[in-house]
Amino acid sequence: MLSELLDEQTANEFDSWSEHDRIAWIAHAKWVSSAHKYQIPPPLEQDWTVWALIAGRGAGKSHAGSHALWWWCWTHPKSRGLVLAPTSNDIKHTCFEGASGLLANIPKELVEDYNKQDHQIRLVNGSTIRG
Repeated sequence: MLSELLDEQTANEFDSWSEHDRIAWIAHAKWVSSAHKYQIPPPLEQDWTVWALIAGRGAGKSHAGSHALWWWCWTHPKSRGLVLAPTSNDIKHTCFEGASGLLANIPKELVEDYNKQDHQIRLVNGSTIRG
């Protein structure tokens, strides 16, 4: 387990978290450790309202966006996230169900419900992501 790699105090704190929080943090740490620098959004402590990923095909925009969105919704319980795409099929087949989409990146244990008809993912922390 991850706690074996940490000092005792940090390991004890990590072990005291809920199982869902541990799962989320491990998934987020894996993503951050493998992502390109440009795929990681600016720190939330900074004053910014728009994060634009302007890059060519295959640069990882969808992958980065899905990770950033689910992580933001996880760290802000009972929040609402929104996914915009040109068509309903783009939302479903790319943004939600695609290889780099939300359902491929959100740990399954954190998803309470996925409503394909309404393009809505509900996380166990009360947050929702709509398309």
